[in-house]
Amino acid sequence: MNALGLQVKLEFGDVRQEIEEMAGLILELLNSDMATISTSTITSFDRMVRLQHEKWGNGKEPPAKVIDCLRKAKTCLPDSDELSITLACTLLDRFYISRSDIDYEEATAILDKFLTSPTPGNGPRQSQHREALRVISLLAVARLQASWEPEHLEQAIYRIHNWVP
Repeated sequence: MNALGLQVKLEFGDVRQEIEEMAGLILELLNSDMATISTSTITSFDRMVRLQHEKWGNGKEPPAKVIDCLRKAKTCLPDSDELSITLACTLLDRFYISRSDIDYEEATAILDKFLTSPTPGNGPRQSQHREALRVISLLAVARLQASWEPEHLEQAIYRIHNWVP
């Protein structure tokens, strides 16, 4: 894991393939009854995926294994705001390509749950809150661009209004 992580950070080799390989290893550990996985390993993977957000490749979806890994990791760390936002960002990346309502609904539900939690003060939680507002706005705009339906325009306006100070 450390070697793959270093290769991703240095962008040496095929970063997409290396992150997918990391996801496979983490999924094996998460699905194993005998092994435990450290929070720092999941957090490190989350950061690697976050670094690649919007860089998966021209017209390529994020690997399904990465999304599955983030979902599974989220069940292990349900209170991780970072994982919530990374999973939503990755679903947004896939929505840009696939236009799947399922991805849109899942990402929106994750972010709405995060955004309805207690209002953040100053610090990292406030920054995450702003990021969640940005991502949910991007989701609404992407859905509008895919459909051009009036209710999607209304939703996009609402989401952007909440995001822009």
